[in-house]
Amino acid sequence: MLKILSIAALALAVSSCASVENILNAPDKMPSTMTAIDAEKGLVTLQSNHSVQDTADKLAAIIESKGMKVFARVDHQKNAQGVNLTLRPTQVIMFGNPKAGTPLMNCEQSVAIDLPQKILISEDADKKFGCRTTIPNT
Repeated sequence: MLKILSIAALALAVSSCASVENILNAPDKMPSTMTAIDAEKGLVTLQSNHSVQDTADKLAAIIESKGMKVFARVDHQKNAQGVNLTLRPTQVIMFGNPKAGTPLMNCEQSVAIDLPQKILISEDADKKFGCRTTIPNT
């Protein structure tokens, strides 16, 4: 049962990538938009044409518009600056839906280690912006 629910959740996440990708990249119509799945690292990466802040703001709005809750936003760059260190723009959004997560945890409590879901939004060394999330183990 847990495996079926995990596969269904992954299918929903992957199917919504196209709509998120369109929203993130619509204004610029950049043809080199990239979605990549790195199974070895367990990551799905989606390129964005917007800054980390703008991408994080757009994603938070999309998440909330889908009836999910943004539990936290962590600005790692700001935290690094607070201790006199530097870091490229890096934010993490933690989100979920207790109506969906609670039954999963009731079925298999260890699922809680992966909840709430997280999305990393960052700028790489080439000044490209992207979103990354983990692929659930099935």
